[in-house]
Amino acid sequence: LQVTATPAGAHASLTRLEGDGASYAARPTPATFEPLHLGQHRLEVTHDGHVAYMDTVVIGDRNQTVSVKLEPTHRVTLWLFSDPAGAKVSINGALVSQPTNCEVREIPSGPQTFRLTREGYAPLDTIVVVNAVAAIDTLHFALTKRSTPPPPTEPGLTIRSNPAGARITLDGKDTGQKTPHTFSEYSPGAVKLALTRGDCYRRYEATVEVAEEGAVHEATLSGYPSKSYTINTVPGYVEIYVDNGSTPVNASGMPPWKVTLSCGTHSLRLRNDKANPPVDVTLKYAVKPGSSVNQLVLNWKEKRVIERN
Repeated sequence: LQVTATPAGAHASLTRLEGDGASYAARPTPATFEPLHLGQHRLEVTHDGHVAYMDTVVIGDRNQTVSVKLEPTHRVTLWLFSDPAGAKVSINGALVSQPTNCEVREIPSGPQTFRLTREGYAPLDTIVVVNAVAAIDTLHFALTKRSTPPPPTEPGLTIRSNPAGARITLDGKDTGQKTPHTFSEYSPGAVKLALTRGDCYRRYEATVEVAEEGAVHEATLSGYPSKSYTINTVPGYVEIYVDNGSTPVNASGMPPWKVTLSCGTHSLRLRNDKANPPVDVTLKYAVKPGSSVNQLVLNWKEKRVIERN
């Protein structure tokens, strides 16, 4: 296989998608790869300042030539709109300084992970492929309103939290209840409140003053930040889809790839329809707060995730 590229100075690498998943080291173009096994190979061509080229090449019993034209990398200005406005936005785990509706600059083209949060609305997590052609792009996000329980109909103590489902402790005693919950006819006075919700949210503590007519306390739980990983697949290349996303997180660039995951359990679908036989494996991986793991190797053949520091 001979690979030529425009502009000059690019580097080409080749990975076998079948059998042993052998990789051929990157070499400057024009590049020649020989000898090669018959079958499917993944070709990658990269050049500083340009969008990486990736494609599957089927090696037959004759020599082949592939000519690649690389497009310059673009930095895009995004206008972010949400319904309703006023949502906090994180891009690849980094918080944007202004809430929606807002402008953000110097966002690289390609797949980016967005998270939007707003009081009273469910968090929105999504992966968007940023336009690689336009200098300015506009993204619209629709937030889903949370259902709010009705106010108490009698004096007592009502505890609500965002998100709901937090375990309630009052004056050091586990009540066995979860938010939202109303404790009817709760005695007036100060009560020490603690809320816990799994491993991905920090413990919430507050002192609540209960009046004669009762009290309603609204708590916002603070989650642990997302974590970035370098990620690779063995044996050989497969596409990686996170949490049923429609775009593989390794759609561009050379391995290892970068991925940002929030605290909690994620679905990692590994797929290669062109392999023989086709690969379609789903793995589960739990991101834990405080973990020192920063590298993940996804072994689709053994159906396991290998953690490395």
